[in-house]
Amino acid sequence: MKRHRWAAVAPLFLLLLVLRPWAIARGADESPTIKSVMKVAFKDGLARKVATGKATAQEQGEFLKLSQALQKLTPPQGDAESWSEKTKGLVDAVQAVVDKKDEGPALLRAATNCMVCHDIHKPK
Repeated sequence: MKRHRWAAVAPLFLLLLVLRPWAIARGADESPTIKSVMKVAFKDGLARKVATGKATAQEQGEFLKLSQALQKLTPPQGDAESWSEKTKGLVDAVQAVVDKKDEGPALLRAATNCMVCHDIHKPK
């Protein structure tokens, strides 16, 4: 059976399609979106790993960068001041975990309560 030339390249192309959103959310793109940050930070479980103490120092640093990126974005709805306050609380909580402060995990659990932000800032 003869292999086509594209058969050798197809797996690489598919890998790029799968990894592209992941790379964007991880900061490979200069303009992350709220959706891309939420995917990596929350839906993929990074926040939970950090809050439960199961994250490596590298993962904690990554979550801190994602939280800082989120803070710089504009909410799709709701008051910008509220967004700033809530995202600052998240960044401060992640920093407390990174700095190994005793109150860090409790602050992070409170700051990652989804509905606190979603009720105000997520479009219905």
